[in-house]
Amino acid sequence: MRKIVLLFLALCFISCEERTKEDWQAFTQVYTDYLKLATADTARVENRDAYLSKVLADHAMSRTIFDQYFLTLKRNPEKLHTILQSINKELREVTNTPAPRHFQSNRSDK
Repeated sequence: MRKIVLLFLALCFISCEERTKEDWQAFTQVYTDYLKLATADTARVENRDAYLSKVLADHAMSRTIFDQYFLTLKRNPEKLHTILQSINKELREVTNTPAPRHFQSNRSDK
């Protein structure tokens, strides 16, 4: 029981710690690389977990840390919006595709 409580406290600490701009950039790059890999092979949906595992290994990020970022984003819609804008921008650059008008933000935080 004591180990479970310590594990829970450790996970809470990980999810509650302040992440730096560099931490968020690293997460954004991991998720962008995953999307590039997963969307390049849309016929093989069953491989998506393997794709994520590969990208996490390439970036030396654990699945636990990756999942903690998602938990943080679920609680912070503004941060989610910022991350998705960054990912969308990089994916458009890779595919050389302009953003549709309805995805272009009129906000000042671009």
